[in-house]
Parts: sequence; structure tokens; C-alpha cells
Amino acid sequence: MPSFPVNFGSTPAMINRPAPRLGEHTEEILREAGLDAATIAALVAAGAAMSADQAAKTVGKGGD
Repeated sequence: MPSFPVNFGSTPAMINRPAPRLGEHTEEILREAGLDAATIAALVAAGAAMSADQAAKTVGKGGD
């Protein structure tokens, strides 16, 4: 397992959760960037962005 680049001695660094799943935060990030729901839906439909629902369908097919 890789180590953290900085060691704080009495407070060792820890990862307490797994990395986000593919598409898990896509819509949230795009909303925070100022895109509206219609624009996000268009990006997802065009394949330029992937929703969590789309990503869940790729499990075992190279998307997980």
C-alpha cells in the first residue's frame, strides 16, 4: 500500500472510505459548476458525461 507523502507522527494519516464510484458525483459537480438540469441531461445523453445510473450498468464491463 502506498504511503502518504507527509508523516505527522502522532496523528498518522488514514483513508476511512473508498474512492468514489464512476459517475457518483458527476451531476453534483456539474450543478456546482453552474450547469442546469437540462444541460446536464444533454451531456449525459450525448455521452460526454456519465451518470451514476449509467456507470452502475457498466460493472463487470470495464467501468468498475
